[in-house]
Amino acid sequence: MDDDGVPEFGYGRGWRPLWTTRDRDWEAIREVLRRAGLREWTDRHTGFVVEGSEDGERFLVASPGAADVGRITAALTGAGYQAVPDPDDDQTLRVWH
Repeated sequence: MDDDGVPEFGYGRGWRPLWTTRDRDWEAIREVLRRAGLREWTDRHTGFVVEGSEDGERFLVASPGAADVGRITAALTGAGYQAVPDPDDDQTLRVWH
């Protein structure tokens, strides 16, 4: 945070504050997927969800259905991310840069 109380990395969609590099990276993944035409989960719509992984380095991207996993993978790898299936869930990818 800077002296003005503004998050160091600004704000993401919906004015979500981006306080850390992890917050910034989280939002970058969301933005890649939005630009690819994928819908993010909301109270009104099903869609992808980005979460932190247990190791604190990777992210987990859950899709609303197995059919979207390919679109999510293509969008992320096209943007330079690594995206591999989560061995515990066929609708989730492990993602890192």
